[in-house]
Amino acid sequence: MKHKIIGIVICMLLIANVSVVLGIPEEGVNTIEKTVSFDNQTELVVQSIIGGGLGKITVNIENNGSIAANDVFIKMIVTGGIFHRVNKSAAWGLISIPEQGVASFAIKHFFGLGKITIVVVARALNAPDVSRTVTAILLGSYIYIAK
Repeated sequence: MKHKIIGIVICMLLIANVSVVLGIPEEGVNTIEKTVSFDNQTELVVQSIIGGGLGKITVNIENNGSIAANDVFIKMIVTGGIFHRVNKSAAWGLISIPEQGVASFAIKHFFGLGKITIVVVARALNAPDVSRTVTAILLGSYIYIAK
C-alpha cells in the first residue's frame, strides 16, 4: 500500500513538472491548448474542457485541417479528490471528424470532494497525438473548472 501511494505521488509530480515545462495551463474553461499538424492536412485540437456543473465533464475535439481526421481515438482520465477516491476514465474510438468539424464527448456521474485532474488525449490515424491537462474542483457532484 505504501509503495502504491508513493507511486501515485511521484506520477502526479511528474505530470505537474511536464505541464510546467510544456507551458500547459492548469485551470480555466480552456481554449486551444496544443495544436499539432500532420502533412499540413489534418490538425486536431483539444479545443475545450468544460465542467458541466452537476457531475459531467465535456471535451470538444476540433479538426482544423483540410481533410477528415480518420480513426480518431479519445481518452479522458479523471483522478484526484480527497484520499484520491476519484478515478474514472472513458474512451471513444474509431470515429471520423470531418474537416473543420468538432466532436464533443462527455463523462458523467461524478461524486466526491477536492481537487481533481482531467487529462484528455486525442489520436488519429492521419494526425499526431494531442493532449491537454487541467485541474478542477469537485464539490459533491458539482464540477468547477476555474477561469
